[in-house]
Amino acid sequence: MTYAKVFPGWTGTGSGLRWLVTGLLCAGFFLLAPPLGAQEAEDEAPPAKITPQERAALLGAVTGTKAGLKELNKLLTEGDAGPDQIKARAKGLLQQLKDAGFIEDATAMMTAADRIIQAAVTNVGGGARIVEFDPSAANFVPPKGVIALDFGPADGNLAEGFEKVTNNDPRIGGTAQSALQSIRRPGQEGLQSDGLIGVKTLKVPMTKSGRWRIILMTEAIGEGSSVSAPFGSTIIVNGVKITISEALPQDWVRVARLKQGERSVAQIVDPSKKASARFVGGIIILEVDIPGNVLEIDFDAEDETDGRTYLTGAIFEPTDQESILDLPPEAKEAVFSNERRLLAEADIGSTVAEVVAELVPEAGEEDIVELLDLPEPILEDEQLASPS
Repeated sequence: MTYAKVFPGWTGTGSGLRWLVTGLLCAGFFLLAPPLGAQEAEDEAPPAKITPQERAALLGAVTGTKAGLKELNKLLTEGDAGPDQIKARAKGLLQQLKDAGFIEDATAMMTAADRIIQAAVTNVGGGARIVEFDPSAANFVPPKGVIALDFGPADGNLAEGFEKVTNNDPRIGGTAQSALQSIRRPGQEGLQSDGLIGVKTLKVPMTKSGRWRIILMTEAIGEGSSVSAPFGSTIIVNGVKITISEALPQDWVRVARLKQGERSVAQIVDPSKKASARFVGGIIILEVDIPGNVLEIDFDAEDETDGRTYLTGAIFEPTDQESILDLPPEAKEAVFSNERRLLAEADIGSTVAEVVAELVPEAGEEDIVELLDLPEPILEDEQLASPS
């Protein structure tokens, strides 16, 4: 019997992270609960001392503040940690969360565990990472079948083959119309010469249903600007929630380029433009299924004060045709797909299942669902084991 059958809301993606915690806890309740009449286990050894870095990460998981979550991600990924290290660190943090006595409330405990698991899933390939982007390919024109948008003021530069999107375009929206601001970037050309700040929603009619590759473009405006996370902290694409790995421009994965035939990009890039970090472009690449003919994207920031987005362009291409991007191996690993998310969730889940199940050992199946304020599970007769 799978949890997809027990819990009708199970999706396994995005907001399904909370369902993942629920499933692990429920599994732990049945698989790890001691038999009736069993003697209590001997007292365990005192937990290992928590370092300041671990304490900051745990507090980040408990409070959920932006600064705290930065500390959590920093601990998980410090030292260019690979997937196995990230999984081990997540498991260790969950164990410390249980042992350290930070919180006693079961709901708060599960929320903190959810944040640790979500951070780990994102960092082992279940989220989207920003890739440095070089748009300087000579004579690039989007091929047939591709939708290409150039964000900016009405009188701004328009890249060839792109459609202009201004701050009063009906396909976009902000928290308020006045929040959408057009800006120009002196010294830049084409896609990076201008853009829009404050885009919260993007709704684009597609030419057909099916699987599409979404390429959203931005630029590193620089420290001290009002844009600290150009794509927000998460985006929701047709209902699928995707976490964006937060990183400074110098930490972006390198480097995606536009394809342009036989000429080498190195031959046409002006080194003087590449020398300044102010002119570093960035993209996120998402591969998603669009069952209808409309793509809806919601950009979600941790807070309204420093969560303003900045978009310079967008390209949407069917995955059954060759991509306009030239991606090195590391950049290919940064591409989000639902399949990669599911694999990451399963990978993390198998690593931390036992610890998560011990977090709230007194909770039963219905209790756990109630703690998360979710619908009670519905057990359908035909899905249960044989009466014999």
